[in-house]
Amino acid sequence: QAFGDTQTLTVGATFHTSSGPRTQDRSATGRYPSELGNPIFDFDYRTIYGALYGENRFLLGPLSIVPGFRLDLLNQRVKENFNTGKTSPLHNIDEFSVVPLAGLGIQYAIPRNSRLYANISQGYKPAQFDDLAPTGNNTLPATSLDEGKTWTYELGARGNPFSWFQFDASIFRTVCDNFFGTVTIGSNTQRQNVGKAIYQGVDL
Repeated sequence: QAFGDTQTLTVGATFHTSSGPRTQDRSATGRYPSELGNPIFDFDYRTIYGALYGENRFLLGPLSIVPGFRLDLLNQRVKENFNTGKTSPLHNIDEFSVVPLAGLGIQYAIPRNSRLYANISQGYKPAQFDDLAPTGNNTLPATSLDEGKTWTYELGARGNPFSWFQFDASIFRTVCDNFFGTVTIGSNTQRQNVGKAIYQGVDL
């Protein structure tokens, strides 16, 4: 209890690990299923993920202000055991990322059970296994692939002014840095951070 109202603090943590072996076989023409064919490649994929997060809703009459923070911890392992379809070296990659994220949300209550809102928040896109270690021939493992970072800005209104009518409308803009792309290096290709992408529009 503070400022004459109830303030709400939320904290939490999450953790998971997964292992996803990936194989591909090629069968003779007309033979099914392909699992009975000749092995083409065999990968071991492993992910260890954890996050710590928290936010506090400051309520000041009709105004709500919610700052939030999140710390993501991500470990990805790719081990290529064999690949008969390539002549380049087999991939063996172990990547660890620590990604701090923050955000701020604001909401203001207006008449007829409606609210104005705005938020700004950070996000990120981790590399996928195929980004780190493509399966094809003449592909190089990613050696300097940073996670993609985003800033999202949104401004809108939502409400339920009548029992038979509910609305939510907003404008948004998302700016992505460290966008992933494929770069040619000699006779090989490699996934790298290549630039920026911007998405913007209207949600109704």
